[in-house]
Amino acid sequence: KLVYRASVDRFSEKAFYEACGTNSPTLMIITSNYNKIFGGFTDRSWDGNGYKCSSSSWLFSLDEQEMYPIKPDSTHYAIGCYEGQDGPVFGVGCDLLISFDRSGHHCYSNLGVTYDAQKYANDDEKRKSVLAGNHYFTVEEMEIFTVRF
Repeated sequence: KLVYRASVDRFSEKAFYEACGTNSPTLMIITSNYNKIFGGFTDRSWDGNGYKCSSSSWLFSLDEQEMYPIKPDSTHYAIGCYEGQDGPVFGVGCDLLISFDRSGHHCYSNLGVTYDAQKYANDDEKRKSVLAGNHYFTVEEMEIFTVRF
């Protein structure tokens, strides 16, 4: 079930947390200004502040047709919730950070810190750009769905 669409519900920290805060599990689908489609899944809710533990969270790139599971030793940092401060974060190393600052200089990907991107271990540039098309990016659209298994 669709619970949040940035273009309809407003691209803002407040709108995101009002729509998604208590929902779980969720699937986040993002389109970047580089026309890349990617996102993440978590079984944890987005409410509160701080990092949440999960062994079931993962990131994905639709363009690359790849999934990046959380590293077994990093489960305590699956997602970061910063209600009242900023947008959602996947991983302690900001493997994926969504900022609601529309300048585009605050959304970024640092894939491979908390989520497994071993394939790109020797290619730092590709590791940081594989999700959104560049290390820094702007969100063109973001949708959040609650999912049932």
